[in-house]
Amino acid sequence: LKIEIIGSPAVWTEELDDGSPLVAEADRIEYDLASQQVTLTDNARVRKSSDELAADSILYDLKTQQLEAGGSGDEPVLFYYTPPADEPENP
Repeated sequence: LKIEIIGSPAVWTEELDDGSPLVAEADRIEYDLASQQVTLTDNARVRKSSDELAADSILYDLKTQQLEAGGSGDEPVLFYYTPPADEPENP
């Protein structure tokens, strides 16, 4: 069974194992129940805390909580990461 959500943007949220929220949005979201994977396409973004991943398409595996992003043409894959306050920054 597959569920397809289309919007401007369509939004999908999940509570991760550590209790933090993951918010995903895209123009098209497809949830495949059998494989436990969510595919975000067209203006895809995933946010967790202050970290954000943006790409033309993002595949999210619900079982492993891992993301795989891809771009097309001139669209880059962007990842914004904010290190925790107690993590030293590289000079």
